[in-house]
Amino acid sequence: MLGIYKTRGFALPTAIFLLVILSIFAVGLLALNAYSQKSTINDVLDVKASFVAKTGIDYGAYLAVKNGACPTTAQTVNINEDYLKGFKFTYTCIQKTANEAGINQIYYTITSFGCNTTGTSCPDNAGRPSREDYVEKSLTTIVAKL
Repeated sequence: MLGIYKTRGFALPTAIFLLVILSIFAVGLLALNAYSQKSTINDVLDVKASFVAKTGIDYGAYLAVKNGACPTTAQTVNINEDYLKGFKFTYTCIQKTANEAGINQIYYTITSFGCNTTGTSCPDNAGRPSREDYVEKSLTTIVAKL
């Protein structure tokens, strides 16, 4: 009979140990889930910024070829579509002329920045450190007017 009383209560420390381990595991899963959601949101914002930067390239190339000249300063355009609300692009254009086989050829170098800033233009150097969800993409292309 004495051996039975010595083993009484051994289940309580085991149960507490298991509860602590399961609690740590649950907290880890919650943290991983929060990180995963934040990562997914940032990935979506990154893709949107890429599309906006590409839109700036297309817009700048269209205007440069259509008008036959580049604007003298950087141009910023706000996007007001639902899916891209809050994004804007800033593009610059540099015009160069080259003589190829006796023909003057006009080239436009267009650089576009797409971002989700509350500032006036991209890149937003002032807003970058203060916003966790700030994204920015830049693209450059060269277009020739034929």
